[in-house]
Amino acid sequence: MYTLTAEEIIDLLVFVQGIVFGLVLLFKAEGGIAKRILGCFLLSYSVEITDLILEKGNYYEVYPSLYFLPIYFIGLTFPLLFLYAKSVTANLRWSKDWIHLIPGSLEFIIGMVLFTIASLGMIKHDGWEIISMFYYLGGFLFMLFYSIKLFVYINRYMRKANDYYSNMQGKNIRWVYRVALLNLSIGVAFIVLMFFPEENNYISIDLMLSVFNAVFVFWISIGGLMQLTIKEAPEMEEVAVVTEEYTNEEKDESVAEKPLDYQEEYKSIVQVLESDKLYANPELTLGKLAKDAGINQRVVSKAINQNANQNFNLFINTYRVEEAKRLLKNGEYEALCIEAIGEMAGFNSKATFYATFKKICGISPSVFRES
Repeated sequence: MYTLTAEEIIDLLVFVQGIVFGLVLLFKAEGGIAKRILGCFLLSYSVEITDLILEKGNYYEVYPSLYFLPIYFIGLTFPLLFLYAKSVTANLRWSKDWIHLIPGSLEFIIGMVLFTIASLGMIKHDGWEIISMFYYLGGFLFMLFYSIKLFVYINRYMRKANDYYSNMQGKNIRWVYRVALLNLSIGVAFIVLMFFPEENNYISIDLMLSVFNAVFVFWISIGGLMQLTIKEAPEMEEVAVVTEEYTNEEKDESVAEKPLDYQEEYKSIVQVLESDKLYANPELTLGKLAKDAGINQRVVSKAINQNANQNFNLFINTYRVEEAKRLLKNGEYEALCIEAIGEMAGFNSKATFYATFKKICGISPSVFRES
């Protein structure tokens, strides 16, 4: 009786989990295009795990034509992850973004042609090892290219988001890039396994690869289910070039007699912010502040950047921390828990309150209250 190894059990569980979560995301009624793209990513990635199952079960030896089965989607998985990042930030444009699906489509068509020819006995897999090696190496470079592309896109988005949102909960998509890095690590492990057979290693790279796959699929499944589409993202485009324009103004400072410092606008912003305690609204955005102040939001962003030397997120959270410090030292609120104090100051979660307070003050709210 054949006994499954630890690697095979993990691979099977990962395959089932990836297919189930992929289908859930794909057909989730309220999921939107972002979750459907992520569902396709999980499905394509999980199908690739079939290769490990076929290899460890010696199916390739029994059915050599399976060697050409198009179950690898190297040209599709990372473009899908990139398209997911664009769609979740409401920045996907199919009129031009469809081009990212071309490599994966060609890869699948060529794979189907080779598999059909192999099934008819017209080609054998013998001698294709060197081609496979170049295929995987090329695939890894392709993954690396899209990882860099994804990193640049997410960093650009995060800069814009921090200059627009006062609350980044649900707006931070750096987890997508961390997922890409983990996938690259899996690719490195696979290449190491390909060049250095397991019998020459002191650790089981095969087992490590299976564990990596398990962590990867679980991480992206949970992250995808929890991540909401950031519907307000298009509004950030108005301030997308603020930092760049500010930099250009600094460069031209020697030419201009007096560069704009927006001091009067800044005073108006501070006045309306403090008098109405707008910072206590956890959903405050640059657009809402600009509307209440009666100032163009690009001007508001520039005024804050130049006069407070902070982005919008840090600027508002500094006010919230100062309000929290006042409430923590006020005897009237002694009976309130720290989480309630954070909510009164404008923070919508305990984790965000603690992290921001410690970042600005260097100590936690509880330590500050006791001091």
